[in-house]
Amino acid sequence: ERARAFCYLFHPPDAEMKDLAEDAVKRLDALKEFGALGAGIKLAMRDLEIRGAGDLLGAKQHGFMNAVGADYYSQLLEGEVSRLRGAAVEDGGPVTIDLRRPAYIPENYLPGETERLKLYKRALRASSEEAAKILAELERLSGPAPEPVRNLFELLALRAAARRARADSIVELDGVLEVRFRPDAPPDDGAPGRWLAAFGARVSFVPAADGDAVRLRLDGEPAAAAARALLDAAGAPA
Repeated sequence: ERARAFCYLFHPPDAEMKDLAEDAVKRLDALKEFGALGAGIKLAMRDLEIRGAGDLLGAKQHGFMNAVGADYYSQLLEGEVSRLRGAAVEDGGPVTIDLRRPAYIPENYLPGETERLKLYKRALRASSEEAAKILAELERLSGPAPEPVRNLFELLALRAAARRARADSIVELDGVLEVRFRPDAPPDDGAPGRWLAAFGARVSFVPAADGDAVRLRLDGEPAAAAARALLDAAGAPA
């Protein structure tokens, strides 16, 4: 049946909006701004920018992609095509990265929703070397990258390092960084010694059935740099 549907959303009066979370206010503003028919892509892009990298690299997409993440969904499709062609495919799941930092391409840096979507797709599917070339290309086009863009490409490089080390997740919370590894691919036996030598009492270990983890008290150290150091010291998977 071809009928237009309507949805009514109720929120506190403007005078009480201060009680809402900052992201909630931003989303309400986006709904007001992009309420016209056909504005879905603009609303999706604004939501992506509000959520930042923590979800950009996670699983907050529609349909089946909602279960596995847009990036991993692309990997699954590429993997299936490779299998049909008889090529070798390296198994591996999605990597969850949440370092509590804005990581996106701002509208005022690269105008045009379609251009930004294309760039996101290219960047998410690129290797570390290809991502660096994409960033250089972007800076030639739009000038020096602002912090959210630099963060985005730094996190993409970190994701590639996490896959090489067979890490499942990299999460920063309250000044503590946790890197969790796949249960079927723990770090080599020498990794704890290398971590202790590099970080001393700041590091601790969390054995678990769902994958061993290493935790690092950041003490002001940038989370992305600390995560890269932990991954580099992890060695080849056991």
